Amino acid sequence: METGGYLMKQKILMIGHTPPPPGGMATIQKTLIDSSLKDKYDLLLLDITRKKRRYKVADGVGITSFLYLIFHLIKLIYILFKEKPVIIHIQSSTSAFLRDSLFIILGRLFGKKIICHLHGFYSNSHLAFKYAVLRCYSQFIMSCVDILILLSVNFIPEFNRVFPKTKKIVIPNFTSKNILASEIQSLKINSKETTDILFVGRLSHEKGIYDLIKAVSLIKNKKSTRLLLSGLGDTKEDEERIMFQINKYGLEDIVMLLGYIDGQEKAELYKRSDIFVLPSHSEIFPVVILEAMASALPVIGTPVGAVTEIIENSINGFIVSPNDPESLAEKIDYLIDNPDERIKMGQNNLKKFEIEYQIEPNVKRISDIYQILL
Repeated sequence: METGGYLMKQKILMIGHTPPPPGGMATIQKTLIDSSLKDKYDLLLLDITRKKRRYKVADGVGITSFLYLIFHLIKLIYILFKEKPVIIHIQSSTSAFLRDSLFIILGRLFGKKIICHLHGFYSNSHLAFKYAVLRCYSQFIMSCVDILILLSVNFIPEFNRVFPKTKKIVIPNFTSKNILASEIQSLKINSKETTDILFVGRLSHEKGIYDLIKAVSLIKNKKSTRLLLSGLGDTKEDEERIMFQINKYGLEDIVMLLGYIDGQEKAELYKRSDIFVLPSHSEIFPVVILEAMASALPVIGTPVGAVTEIIENSINGFIVSPNDPESLAEKIDYLIDNPDERIKMGQNNLKKFEIEYQIEPNVKRISDIYQILL
């Protein structure tokens, strides 16, 4: 669009969460806002995060959640009237889809193009798809969506079955390369006295934190091993239980509780680590695994969400079953005892990351979607 001889940037409204609190979806939203998209488009943001939370707050229907929703809907109407964006790009999840559907309806009523960037997979256990009436409602909402972005090709078949008419495009999660870490992996074997196992994420049952603590209690050579835990508990009870488990297994000198770490400090943490472990019971497409890959670390994960698409067993890491600390301990022991294999897997991860999960190629794909709709 040209005005008075100047090329006007098209306005894109992004709706989603930004850190803090931390989380994969919030990280992707912030990455997009800070990306090269801002050079080509006039990016607007409706941040729907509930700030200053020490502990996780689930999406729900309580009075506080309701008031936040009303506030954000009013703010959306204001932005649509005042800024007149052409496209609404909403970061959503299956757990919050019913709430986010109201943003989609409003955007469609104002005649906007809608992109739903869904951080989730189809499951009949999710509320939006569990009951026939809600499933019909979700089908109506998807008919209002111009393009549905999914994180994995493995998620497409089920979405095609339930939402056959909605156009779908797969774009995986992405992150920046950790140059600090990738440059020095081959030097670690001779320069370190300990093997550092790293976990980054919520310190919760869902993330497998108790499996990991027990697994570390079972490894053979604990004296030269450290477990670095970066993250916060979902609840105060979680944090108390973690301390109880650490004391129960006598791991006070091995486990380091680092709290929430971000930015340069986080990059340094990956740099000094040797093995990354995420033994989650449930995941979609964990950004922290991509961060570990970008840092040339071998990864031990579980077959949940898109993890088996990211990690190839015995190539760039290992896949173990959730709720199986014995198998997890076995794989950790193997990587501790075989430093050359750690380096090899880490380099394989770095190569795969550079091909598939870097920011700019995936941001370009999102820009291409914008161009289709403009």
